[in-house]
Amino acid sequence: MSTSSSSSSTSSGASPLQPLDIAVIVIYFILVIIVGLHSSLWSYIKRVYRWLQSKFKSNQQQIPQHLKEHDPYGDVAMQPIPSKDSLYDVATSISGSSTALDQNNSEGVVVSVENKEDNTKQEEEKKSSKDFFLANGNIGAIAIACSLFASNIGAEHIIGLSSSGASIGLAVGMAELYSPVWILVLGWLFIPFYLKTKVYTLPEFIEKRFDRTSRMYLSLLSLVMYVMTKISVSIYAGVVVFQVLLGWNIWVSAAAVVVATGIYTVLGGLSAVIYTEVLQTGVLVIGALLVYAQGMVQVGGYSHLKEQLPDSMLHLFQPPWHHDFPVTGVFLGMSWTSMWYWCTDQSIVQRALAAKDLANAIRGCILAAFLKFLPFFLMVIPGMIARVLIPQVEKDPNVAYILLIDKLVPVGVKGLIIAAILAALMSSLASIFHSSSTLFTMDLYRVVREYFDRKKLAENVKLNAESNIEVIEEKNEPRIEEEIEIQLDETKPSASVSDLGELDPMNDSPSTPREAAEDSTSELPNRNTEYVIVGKIAGAVVTVVGLGFIPVVQVLSKQLYIYTHKVMGYLAAPIAVIFLMGILSKTPNHYGSLFTLILGNTIGLSRLFLEAMFNSNAFDIYKLPDWSRTLVQIFIRSNFLHFSACMALLSIICLFLISYITGSSTPEKTENLTLNYSQLWKSAREFYNQQTSFKETIKNHFDHVLNVALSVILIGLLCVMYIVFG
Repeated sequence: MSTSSSSSSTSSGASPLQPLDIAVIVIYFILVIIVGLHSSLWSYIKRVYRWLQSKFKSNQQQIPQHLKEHDPYGDVAMQPIPSKDSLYDVATSISGSSTALDQNNSEGVVVSVENKEDNTKQEEEKKSSKDFFLANGNIGAIAIACSLFASNIGAEHIIGLSSSGASIGLAVGMAELYSPVWILVLGWLFIPFYLKTKVYTLPEFIEKRFDRTSRMYLSLLSLVMYVMTKISVSIYAGVVVFQVLLGWNIWVSAAAVVVATGIYTVLGGLSAVIYTEVLQTGVLVIGALLVYAQGMVQVGGYSHLKEQLPDSMLHLFQPPWHHDFPVTGVFLGMSWTSMWYWCTDQSIVQRALAAKDLANAIRGCILAAFLKFLPFFLMVIPGMIARVLIPQVEKDPNVAYILLIDKLVPVGVKGLIIAAILAALMSSLASIFHSSSTLFTMDLYRVVREYFDRKKLAENVKLNAESNIEVIEEKNEPRIEEEIEIQLDETKPSASVSDLGELDPMNDSPSTPREAAEDSTSELPNRNTEYVIVGKIAGAVVTVVGLGFIPVVQVLSKQLYIYTHKVMGYLAAPIAVIFLMGILSKTPNHYGSLFTLILGNTIGLSRLFLEAMFNSNAFDIYKLPDWSRTLVQIFIRSNFLHFSACMALLSIICLFLISYITGSSTPEKTENLTLNYSQLWKSAREFYNQQTSFKETIKNHFDHVLNVALSVILIGLLCVMYIVFG
């Protein structure tokens, strides 16, 4: 798809925005910014209050002079200890707000200081942390369902799904109608497991179940997937909007999206995400209903729509040789990408864990699964309508939804829908920038930086110990060994000298970041300002790299939705296998997990790179020998869902083979982290029989029966959809 042709076609296809539409867009963004500034101002006031409170307490607790004179770490040993609030502020300072991922990462380096004077503060921090993470565990099922749906459906999803509907028809809807199955799996299998084991995130599970090396590798891989999917796709979706409405060049449009997102973030847009997410989703859904209704009227109903489209676009189930969504690929390959997205992604899981109790969490997942029927009708079918009403959509399907809005929606309402699309795009992009920069800073850079800090601290402790030995020998003091031990006790941070000398950033002992912090962070320098600077630089670099991936998006597929699923199909299967098999079996160990991740992602990235080279004509496959040309064609031209299924099978074999050769996991790596099949039924009953009163017991059983009934109804409705549209 050439830039010039796309630009010319889109600019000529849309009518210019009317003054009323422009006014509505401006008013909408002003309201969003006001909400963001309000939340940012309140957050700033609370941070100032915490700072003043800490200053008041620090003045009451001055460091004794003899401790200041004895400094085992040069000029930085007596700097303030990084606290929970300060590290939380680092995460929030990177982009002005925070996400669940950032708080989880910053918690990993919290130093637990237990004394009587701080008990009240710690209780307040624990309460506020729970309120921030899980909304104090107070969310009902309906709110959980709306939050899950809103986190999944964004502007890029609307543009991408409608473009695929215009290009290939109902088959793309199979991806949406298969998601409810995995949302049910999240509610019935994974959520009880997370609550039982207190494992809330994928990186945390990987570190506890395997080792820290696997976690760091997975964090790096997550950063790569952010760039390839979320950042590049979000920017490109904004490019489509600017191209259609204003006829701008692709790179001018991309720059406009990034600059507008920066302004939006600086003025409080990122803080406003939580408050405006439901509003924007509501506007998008209502607008989509209006577009769907108007489109059906224009084409004369669904029966007339079917008459104007080829038969291949009118079926959910496509033959195994279908180019995009063969039925075999959907059930064998998409299972792994859907599991990765719905059951192991923190942004999804966190919303379900905010429920009042397990019954509400499960019911929230079930209701969210019901909501996933909406995209099929509100996005896929409107894309098919656009193909009938707007001929140029067939050449450039990504513009289908914007042109349909331009054609069917009245003035004023069109401005409101476009404003909601742009605001959703920018808030999503701002959150992605923040999450990616914090992921790099807190999960990668900080780990390496603290490793060198601990190494320097260990060297200073050894030097002090040696100097103390010399002094004792000169004085010819008796019981030298006891004196040395006393001196070492005064100078060591929280571990022995030998322990500090053997610290390794990839070592899984201590097994968790919190344990590592408790061992040796108490003497580490406060590098909060450095982390903020690194985070901002990382965010800028990730943005530039994301811009550089826009041509890759165009080369791999003309449809945003297909591109996203391709990247997930190439990279997600090994991650899903590691997670699922780590739960189901005690055999996989850290050698098998790391080798499986590296092998699987190397193959997946190779497929992505070769396919991009082949599609851009930068790689002439016909110059290869016959035998190698055949293998390369099979490798890069096979369906991406079939490729995902093969990668899952290879990952399972590799994981168990390497683990069997190197030995199964140790008991401490499997206890409470794998399913105990002998007590599975007993554990399930315990979740629903925790209360003792008769009234609460009856309520729990009623909730359980209601959830089972809703799940059965959902599965039945899915079967009806498969039969009617299959």
